[in-house]
Amino acid sequence: KMRDDDDIPADVEADIEAWAEKELADGGTITGEEAIDFFGKLAKKNKYKMKPEDWAYLGYMFGQTDTNHDGELDASEVEAAME
Repeated sequence: KMRDDDDIPADVEADIEAWAEKELADGGTITGEEAIDFFGKLAKKNKYKMKPEDWAYLGYMFGQTDTNHDGELDASEVEAAME
């Protein structure tokens, strides 16, 4: 399960949720490449420099969430991870 990260400001969490909802709308998915691109841009927008451990954690969480191992996250996988 995804951890609640108190270090993430509410406005940044809102950006993440809005992006994920848009990507997952109408049966869409999130690929690893899309996640890397989004989080890189989000970090830059918020003047945060992603560290190697941030990228490693992102990859780890993507793998944990991708329960059918198809390399993409669908709405049911993301919803299950958020519970």
